[in-house]
Amino acid sequence: MSCQLMPGDLLNTDEVLSQAQTPSQTEQPAPLPIAPATKRTREHRNIQILQNGFVFENPTYAYTGHGYEYDVTPGDNDLPWLRQYAIDHQVFAGIDMMRDWKEREWEMIQAIIFHTSHTLTYTGINTDPALRFRAKIILTGAMEHPEYTWGCGEVSMAAAGLAQAHGIPCRLVNGHDFQNPLNSDYCCEMYSTRFNRWVFLMPHVNAWIEHETDGPLGVRELHLYDEQSLIQARYDPVEMHWSAEPNPPLVFQPSSICQAPIPPHISMSWWSGYFHHFAFSWFMKINGPPNYMLEVFNDDFLNVTLNYNPPVPVIAIDDLNITYPLNNVEADAALQPHAVRITVKNNMFEFIRYEMSVDAGPWGPMTLAPLLTANAVDLSTYLWQPDSDSTLALRGSNLAGVNSPDVVIKYTRNSSGGQDESR
Repeated sequence: MSCQLMPGDLLNTDEVLSQAQTPSQTEQPAPLPIAPATKRTREHRNIQILQNGFVFENPTYAYTGHGYEYDVTPGDNDLPWLRQYAIDHQVFAGIDMMRDWKEREWEMIQAIIFHTSHTLTYTGINTDPALRFRAKIILTGAMEHPEYTWGCGEVSMAAAGLAQAHGIPCRLVNGHDFQNPLNSDYCCEMYSTRFNRWVFLMPHVNAWIEHETDGPLGVRELHLYDEQSLIQARYDPVEMHWSAEPNPPLVFQPSSICQAPIPPHISMSWWSGYFHHFAFSWFMKINGPPNYMLEVFNDDFLNVTLNYNPPVPVIAIDDLNITYPLNNVEADAALQPHAVRITVKNNMFEFIRYEMSVDAGPWGPMTLAPLLTANAVDLSTYLWQPDSDSTLALRGSNLAGVNSPDVVIKYTRNSSGGQDESR
């Protein structure tokens, strides 16, 4: 009679001996087989956020879209007009506007400053001082009066309007020559979700500065390079233009010459010495009257040197109250008994939905689960139920088609000894 052992059973030797024949005194019993002991496995689940956005709530100097989202009277919002203007003037000709946002955003930004530099005759002087602040008024003036000339601020304001109309945040930056602070120049910064930072642009001369591997840079980064005298330009008295001195890792785009593309071809010195002391615009009221713009300085130098009274507020260039990311989604992830609870928030303009992609699959809508709070139903959570190792990417999308930088969350399962207590 034999005894069959099942995997995982413990051998009871008394039971086996009672069922077996009694061995003779001269015969030695065969050694009994011992079944290998097994352990129940414990399943360890892990959740890790590999890439996340950042939502800085309630900044002191909150970006307001330069007033373009506010109406004084019905129809006073310029964004639809500016979008139609871009179509009529083929601002984005040659760009496949059906591509994913991150594949076309940088091309759109370049196209905007290409258009302003080729459409608005830059001389530093506004022919009609009344045509200010509002992109629609400036661009209409240029269409009706092609002979008009424009100041740097007006060209930058036109670029800001076109950018904001297409979902790209934009603010003006006014740099002052540190050797002669009375010399100043308005340019702008646009917020790129592809690079997830502010990008400095010169919309009157169609120019910007890149890092050779990191892409286009903003004032925050260029401020440090300029303080180390790494942004230098040379003036050619024959050709009457400024050229950047080669200085890796900086790359001056689209060429080393910084000059307006249309007559009278005003040339700029690449803001050499202008990144030391500057002003950010953080609020504009364009639907006046009156129209006005509010600014902050990056240090107190201009207040003291130019004797501002009352003084302009001062905030450091790396303070998140002025350099916070925009159009971002931030997520938190926590293991639940049979799912992963993902909580999301965003600071996107004209936000419409969250989207998700599992294991590099196609993007689709992300259905949020209602969470009861003390006062209301909070639609900011998603219950993810992966069956095995998986990676979830999520992003926000807004009315203009802008996608936030991706948030990437990785779920893994592995086994070890013991009982799984998590599922």
